[in-house]
Amino acid sequence: MFTTSKMLNQAAILAILCISASAAVFRQPIQRIVGGKPVNIEDIPYHVSVNYFGQHLCGGSILSERFILTAAHCIFGATSDFTVRTGSIYSSTDGEVHKVRQIISLELYDDVTTDYDFSIFELEDPITFSDTRRAVQLPEADEDIAVGTVLKVSGWGDTKNHQESNYHVRAVSVPKVNQLECQANYILGAIISELMFCAGYPEGGKDSCQGNFFIKKNI
Repeated sequence: MFTTSKMLNQAAILAILCISASAAVFRQPIQRIVGGKPVNIEDIPYHVSVNYFGQHLCGGSILSERFILTAAHCIFGATSDFTVRTGSIYSSTDGEVHKVRQIISLELYDDVTTDYDFSIFELEDPITFSDTRRAVQLPEADEDIAVGTVLKVSGWGDTKNHQESNYHVRAVSVPKVNQLECQANYILGAIISELMFCAGYPEGGKDSCQGNFFIKKNI
């Protein structure tokens, strides 16, 4: 099963958790990290939990001391409804909770094709960087990723084994795949646009939900 990734200006490959949430009506997120293993926050210090009324809704990535990247399809309601939890392997406890000053979204976001599916939170107070809180490294604007490159995706999604807990953040590594191969493996006519790429295994077993962002060696 393949996972698609959206690229910011063809380049930003950031690890954020995919959530099935409506912009009009809130519904319980459907999240999945298949074949993943528990990791320490020091392994993914850029990874954060976006909370909605104090409950985990989406993942996000630290861009700088004040800015967080997350998915546009996770944004609804008022700015004051959201907080960001940093420095924790848990989605709803520990770490530090930050209030959101403003949410920046692009009008280019298309909720049908899911192109440009990203938003940015500006925090009220800056993050103090440490071993458990650090900005993700961004790639160059024209940097390409070769087919077969192993990428990492992390999150608090449900696992394939229901006996495994998703309370602890997990990560899984998957290779980038050819665009045509990806399109051929998607059912129901899903369109993989030029703003996306795919990663995963044809036989499945290791994967995340559709629409995730990835990292390549912290980039």
